[in-house]
Amino acid sequence: MISPAAARLIGLLNLDHPWPSQLSDESWSAVVRLADALGVSSLLAHEALARGKSLSPTIKTWCNQRLRVEARHHGFFFIEAERITSALEKRNVASVLLKGTSLARTIYDRPEARSFADLDVLIDKAALDTALEALETVGYRESVPPNLSAVYRRDHFHLILGDRSQPKIELHFALTRPDDPFRLDADDLLDGALQTRDAPFFYCPRAAGQLLHAASSCLRCGFTDIRRLVDVDRMLRTRPQLDWKSINHRARDLGLDRALRLLLELSREWFSTPLGDALDSLESIERERAWLDAMRIELFPLGLGPSEWGPARHLVRFFLLNRKTRVLRNFLLQPHFDRRRAAALGVPGIRRHFLQAKRGVLAFAAAAWLVSLRLSPAHRGTHPKKNAWPPSSELAAEDKGDTQGPTP
Repeated sequence: MISPAAARLIGLLNLDHPWPSQLSDESWSAVVRLADALGVSSLLAHEALARGKSLSPTIKTWCNQRLRVEARHHGFFFIEAERITSALEKRNVASVLLKGTSLARTIYDRPEARSFADLDVLIDKAALDTALEALETVGYRESVPPNLSAVYRRDHFHLILGDRSQPKIELHFALTRPDDPFRLDADDLLDGALQTRDAPFFYCPRAAGQLLHAASSCLRCGFTDIRRLVDVDRMLRTRPQLDWKSINHRARDLGLDRALRLLLELSREWFSTPLGDALDSLESIERERAWLDAMRIELFPLGLGPSEWGPARHLVRFFLLNRKTRVLRNFLLQPHFDRRRAAALGVPGIRRHFLQAKRGVLAFAAAAWLVSLRLSPAHRGTHPKKNAWPPSSELAAEDKGDTQGPTP
């Protein structure tokens, strides 16, 4: 079941959907609470001011205040991003800003519409020590103990820099963990990086790299971040002429083709994203989506139900990746980073063994569930195609009770 506030929020963020002629303060408050929880409240404020024709004074005041706060936050972070980029350039370290920082400057009408909480900086791993020395000259140092730093360097893909008086920096020297069953190379985002047109200046990945990174990020979290779907929607509206044959070929090489396909399909279903020929050279994932529907994994947190189940993101990876034994092994044994980080933090061994046993029980339960679904008459043979939900034409209707979500 998806809440009325969730259905309303989707409709308000859909650029092809007309803004409702009337929106009560009570209904707005419910949407704002959900938007805050999902990190899209500033985008909601921007769309309200841009497309809302008869906003109440209360709504209009909230929107202006929200965007003013976000603009001050962004201004400070953008200046810091330029300082960081300049320090790295002086030491001949190539870098790009990832996710919110770069997307806010490249695809949104107003940068403050895309919220972000930290600076994600990507460099080449070979330049990591040089980059750390460069960033220390502008006041940024690692914020984790040396024993944890060693774990991050060996088994993770970024280090954490900064303190309470500074923006937090995630200094990425890779984009996936070494033992992840999928990968994305730093070169895919560093090559051909573009500098922002206006000051403050820093470097951003090209659209193709941004799309691959979004697919990788969604695969990691189990497709539970609405901002990534909105990013894709806004990106494809502002950059419709992309070389999809090349992008899809690269996604297949990296094992991200199914994740990219799902990302594009969800963006189209929820926000009416115009895809053109984006899906033409990507293999269908109807069967995978049908299985996820049958297991009541909605691939989105707006339902606030099945997707909150802990192993849900692992099942998403299981169905979307070819290396299923690797996914299962990582789930049962935990990735190297999680195990070694727990040991470095002094988590008692008995607790670590208990959590591992719990994962085994969950894996057994999921396997039994899959077998029961396989034997069920309703799920034998070819699964029916998943219908897009909710139809964008219905999202402007007045909220009346719960709205039924996708049905397997």
